[in-house]
Amino acid sequence: MLLDVLIIAGKILLITIGTILSVILILFLTTSVTLHVKYDNGLSLKVKYLFFTIFMSPDSPGRTNRRKRKEKKKKAKEEKQFLKQQRKTDKLRRKRKRAAHLKTAGDRRAKKGKSTQPPQQRSSEYGGQTRDQAYGSKSEIPDPARKASKADTEGDTKSKADLKLIMRMLDKAKPHIKRLFKKIRITGLLVDIMVGGDDAAKTAISYGIHCTAVNGFIGFLGKTVTLKTDRVAIKADFDLEKTDYFARATVKLRLSTLIRCAVWCALAVKGEMEGNDIQKQKQDQNKPPKKAA
Repeated sequence: MLLDVLIIAGKILLITIGTILSVILILFLTTSVTLHVKYDNGLSLKVKYLFFTIFMSPDSPGRTNRRKRKEKKKKAKEEKQFLKQQRKTDKLRRKRKRAAHLKTAGDRRAKKGKSTQPPQQRSSEYGGQTRDQAYGSKSEIPDPARKASKADTEGDTKSKADLKLIMRMLDKAKPHIKRLFKKIRITGLLVDIMVGGDDAAKTAISYGIHCTAVNGFIGFLGKTVTLKTDRVAIKADFDLEKTDYFARATVKLRLSTLIRCAVWCALAVKGEMEGNDIQKQKQDQNKPPKKAA
């Protein structure tokens, strides 16, 4: 009886642990990586995932102070290691100097009087022979220019083949990349631009350029990603000395979407590379054998 109770309790515990782990995994995969973007006389970025701030620019004062303390400790450690290595180097140098002073004058003369290798025994470019002796008649001497041109041709052919392979891999990965961009959500987009300037005519021209650029960019984003705008306001103020910009937005992407698209892109590229390898093997098999010299 007791054994049956323990078995049932163990099964319940395993089911509970499995359920908790599944919930945590689902939570991690379905939670979005969030990027907060803001521009107000300077760009500020903050990347968050769950309750953690992964990246922040500019950093908060606390994070800046912690980073400075870490850099200071690292610098002190590196200086200590440098001084230790310097002491070792000085010690070795002193030993070498003492050994050099102990050498006799005869040893120095013997070292200086060593005969060099005779000219006739030196290895030359053609193994101690002349060019004609190494290659026979002049007709058998290889032409370096011909070899270089052949190598250049082979290199150009290889680079073209590599470029075609890259283009095919991009074509295979393109649908998955488009799907990834469609899953990106930009919410709370707010753009507030007050166009100003010293000259009224230049201000009017700048106003038209800003309207065209901003509206065109927002139209491109609307076709590429999932976009929700709060307000887009572009105005002209002829009394303002310079143009004032303010913008903010929140960009979100689920981690599971990013992983899935990355996996599908990798599989598509791998399949294209394997197909290219099989095609190369077939071409090599179909090539006629080289004639014996």
